[in-house]
Amino acid sequence: MEMELPQIVTESLEECLALQQQVQDKLQGIGYIYGNSPYNCWELNTYLAGLGLQPMMIQMSTLKNKEAKKELLQYADPYVCKSANLAAMEFVYDKLKPQLYIGRSFTDSLERKGIFGIDSMPGQDVLGFAGCFGLLKRLLDFTQTQIEEK
Repeated sequence: MEMELPQIVTESLEECLALQQQVQDKLQGIGYIYGNSPYNCWELNTYLAGLGLQPMMIQMSTLKNKEAKKELLQYADPYVCKSANLAAMEFVYDKLKPQLYIGRSFTDSLERKGIFGIDSMPGQDVLGFAGCFGLLKRLLDFTQTQIEEK
């Protein structure tokens, strides 16, 4: 449409890109499990894999959208299942040993397993770049508290 974006939009994009740049190098090869969240599952996991994170298992409510699946497979070939029930999937978490969990967080259970949980549910209450910015801030928190301190 060749319309100029409002300044607040371009500033928000620039903030997200700057934060993404700050965190991206620190995420390379970090294994994670994705549990259901308010975000588009395929798009989010393709984005995260593009940042260098390694999806080990993706839990989702629908397996539709074959094109998006192909995009993710350019980066990774994770297990995919329909359940997002931590209690039912606990044995899988023990087997895969991810460093990170992104989704509806059960932080106490995850902490006992040594997994850093990022609760994605706050993402359902925000618009535009705020969801991306919030997720990137939590990823930065993960890198600072779980990677840099160790």
